Amino acid sequence: DAMAQVRAQNGQLSDALHAVKVMRDKGCTPALATFVSLLSRFRSESNVIRAREFLERLKEAGHAPNGLVYSHLLGACANSIPVDSLAAEEFFRDLVAQGLTPSAENLSLLKECLGKTRNARLLMELGIEARGAKKRRSLRSSVE
Repeated sequence: DAMAQVRAQNGQLSDALHAVKVMRDKGCTPALATFVSLLSRFRSESNVIRAREFLERLKEAGHAPNGLVYSHLLGACANSIPVDSLAAEEFFRDLVAQGLTPSAENLSLLKECLGKTRNARLLMELGIEARGAKKRRSLRSSVE
């Protein structure tokens, strides 16, 4: 489990995924930290599809997603080109359905993905106050 985490953190994604597969084949459940490390890599690679897949695997393994998990999911959406606003809304609705309180980072990423108007409508629909959301430095602006 620790090996998968270290490999994911060091950018050795294929090795980390192989380590997780071996664990699962042996009937072992990866720790939440392993899933978080993988989601962090998917965020860095803007891989929304793999992030969604591992959210489901995380839940199937009996782990409850936390705010950091959703930050990585929303970050993958924000980093993708074009921004994946549909997935971002889906992940945010899931965060709320899980009973979690969105962090300032979650709110900032959501706004980056949806834009000001659509974000405000969704937050109003869900009854969420957006105060205190801090602006996140966009990876996109540092690349362009």
